[in-house]
Amino acid sequence: MCGWNREIFLGGVRRRETDQEKKDRKMAMRLFKEQEEAERVRLRRIEQENKRQAEAEEVERQENERLAREAQAERERRERELRLQREEREREAREAQQSRVRRQKEESASTTLLQTNTKACPGNCGWRIEKKDGCDHMTCSRCGYQFCWICLASWTAIQRNGNTSHEPVCRYHSRNL
Repeated sequence: MCGWNREIFLGGVRRRETDQEKKDRKMAMRLFKEQEEAERVRLRRIEQENKRQAEAEEVERQENERLAREAQAERERRERELRLQREEREREAREAQQSRVRRQKEESASTTLLQTNTKACPGNCGWRIEKKDGCDHMTCSRCGYQFCWICLASWTAIQRNGNTSHEPVCRYHSRNL
């Protein structure tokens, strides 16, 4: 070959390409292809890096969501626990209040019962004496004083003076018999 193997059109003149020009063109094509391949490799690496970054971001997002769910569950657990504790305290306070009211009612009933069924000894001791049934002649078990349950008159005076020693409102007074 004599170095002319291809026709080229340069500078308005049509002529055949020399071997050097052919080498240069092939070299330029090879460089262009290498650059294209390098660009493709660079783009693939960028895509892979973007994909890895997206996957890492997705993993991080999922981890953040998991942590948020755990935090929410913990908050709900604490709120539930606090609510149960508050309800327990309220229930205990209600029960304590009901117990106080019940005790007050019982004490009031006991006091009323004692006031209606007991009287203080009219002798010197003031001991509370309860009368459940029987006659109205009472004797204090503490000091031995004897008296009428209805009017609290001394039984000794009644025996000495008769029924006139009873109070006028007493049913055993002479006028009321």
